[in-house]
Amino acid sequence: MHSEPCFVGIDISKNRLDVAVLPQTQTRHFPNSEAGIQQLTAWLNTLAPQVILLETTGGYEFLLVAALREARLPACFLNPQRLRQFARSQGMAAKTDKLDARVLALFAQRNQPQPRPLPDAAQQELTHLMNRRRQLLDMLQMEHNRLATAPFPRLRQSHQTVIAQLRDHLQALEQDLDDFFQQHPQWVEVDRIITTCLGVGHTTSLATRAYLWELGHLNRRQAAALAGVAPFTRESGRWEANAISRAAAAVCAKPFTWPPWPRCASTR
Repeated sequence: MHSEPCFVGIDISKNRLDVAVLPQTQTRHFPNSEAGIQQLTAWLNTLAPQVILLETTGGYEFLLVAALREARLPACFLNPQRLRQFARSQGMAAKTDKLDARVLALFAQRNQPQPRPLPDAAQQELTHLMNRRRQLLDMLQMEHNRLATAPFPRLRQSHQTVIAQLRDHLQALEQDLDDFFQQHPQWVEVDRIITTCLGVGHTTSLATRAYLWELGHLNRRQAAALAGVAPFTRESGRWEANAISRAAAAVCAKPFTWPPWPRCASTR
C-alpha cells in the first residue's frame, strides 16, 4: 500500500494496454487479453489507486471494463478530444500509446475526476447494438443519396436491392434490440418513466439507456454536464450569454449521435 494517493492512466489498443502511474512515475504494458488483464488488475489492487482513467476506444475496452468492474476498482472514462486538448495545454505535441497513458495519469492527478459506475456486460451489449443501428441508418441514407443520382437503370436496381437488404437487416436488429431490452426489468421500468415525458418515445429512451446509463445516480447538474448540454457562460465586453456547444446542439437535434462513452461528469 502507498501512503500518498496514486493515479493511473491506461491507454487501450487492440493488442496492448499501456499503463502509467503517478506520482511514482511507473510505466508498464500488458496484453489486451484475459490473461494480461488479470495480471493488470492484480497489480492495480496492490497499488490501491485513487482514480484509474481510461480513454474511450470504441470497442477494445470490453474485457478491461468487465475486469475493472468486477474488481471494484475506481475507474472512469475520458473523451479523447478532451485528452488531446489537455495534452496540448501541457506542451505535449507527440502522440504515442505510452505518452497517452502518461497524459491520462497526469489528467487524473491534476483534476481528480470522480469515478463513475462502469457498464456491465449487458449495458455494453446494448450500447453496441445501438451503435450498429446508427451505422445501418447511415448506410441507408448513403444508399438513398446514391440512388438519387444514379444515371442508369442497372445502377438504380443495385442501389434498390441494397436498400431493401439494409431495411430488412435494420428491422431484424430493432426486433433483437427490443427483445434484449425486455429481458431487463430495471430497464423496462426506466423506459416507462422516461416515455411519460412529452415527445419522448421508446427509441429515444433506448438511446438514453445505451449512452447515459448513469442516469439515476447523478443529480440534474451532473447529468447535464455528462450529456454535454450544461450551459456555459460566454462574456465579451458588455455582451453576456449562456450557451451550449455546437456539438451539444447537434446532440439535442439528433438524439442518436451521442458519443459512445460518457465523459467524466463534473458539477457546476
